[in-house]
Amino acid sequence: MNSAEPQGCLAALLRLFGIRLGTAAKEQLPYRFRDDFLSPAELAFYRILRSVVNESYTICVKVKQSDILFVPPVRGVIVLSQQA
Repeated sequence: MNSAEPQGCLAALLRLFGIRLGTAAKEQLPYRFRDDFLSPAELAFYRILRSVVNESYTICVKVKQSDILFVPPVRGVIVLSQQA
């Protein structure tokens, strides 16, 4: 956190316990983007639909986070997950 940036009372309280905001190293998260978000057929359908729909409309799709992100496997780590 920049020293010129205003800090609130929570930052002052945390400093009493030796915790400084903004000093932690940025953690590298394991998430990666999927490159197969849409199949070739789905992408073709989407492009045709966009060309047919009036520009005053927006096409929105409802997707799960797991449809666009994944965590690559790590050697020696067993991952248990629930499928919805």
